[in-house]
Amino acid sequence: MYLTSLLHCIRLMALMSSLPPPASAPSSFFTSRPATMVPTKRLPSRKSKFRPDSLPLPYYKPLTFKRRRIRRMSMSTNVTGHFHPFLFTMMTLCAAAELGLTAFLISAGNANGTWPSPRYHALLIMFAFNSSWTLLFSTAYMLYLFDGATHFLANVASSVIWILLTSILWGTAAGIMHNTRTGTDCPNVPTISRCRQSLTVEALGWTEFGLCTVNVLVTCAWVYCSHPKIHPRASFLGDSRRMV
Repeated sequence: MYLTSLLHCIRLMALMSSLPPPASAPSSFFTSRPATMVPTKRLPSRKSKFRPDSLPLPYYKPLTFKRRRIRRMSMSTNVTGHFHPFLFTMMTLCAAAELGLTAFLISAGNANGTWPSPRYHALLIMFAFNSSWTLLFSTAYMLYLFDGATHFLANVASSVIWILLTSILWGTAAGIMHNTRTGTDCPNVPTISRCRQSLTVEALGWTEFGLCTVNVLVTCAWVYCSHPKIHPRASFLGDSRRMV
């Protein structure tokens, strides 16, 4: 039995050795061709007249879309650190300082029961609301930039409507405080006094208004520049959070 199998193997090897090599294939075919079977110059899918899916496997790999996506993400990341992270960081810090100062003034006024006017008390409450509003959404936006958390709040904070509404709130509060606050620039007044504290509240309000206004202008400029008719390569971006 074993001898019969051995004889069959010997005959098969003899037949294979007696066959001539194919005429179309050169002798160096199996040595010169790379082992990956992938050509050095790939066929571009955009310039080809047929779909890339119809190409054979050595000429087509599904990594082209992935590479384009990585290139687009890198292009958007290069623009990302220029405007919005800096603006939202400044807005968050100013809102935190404003919230702490207004909370202290409201607590001190309620403890002493002395207010310059009822309008001043209502303005402090409005400043506290604006600070909490800005601090919540700006912090959510910054957390999304770092780890992708609070996606819904980050979407709201990145919208032009929210930034425009926030700038209107801060501009209104700062303008009314300028007309309501007692004293001008607090001359000949100690550093820690009610007059200088009220002046600081107004100054932080104008700072927040300026930051929100710049944020609105930057976002509107990005929306205009990222239109497909103006910048076709930026049409893949969906909102300002991903771009700036």
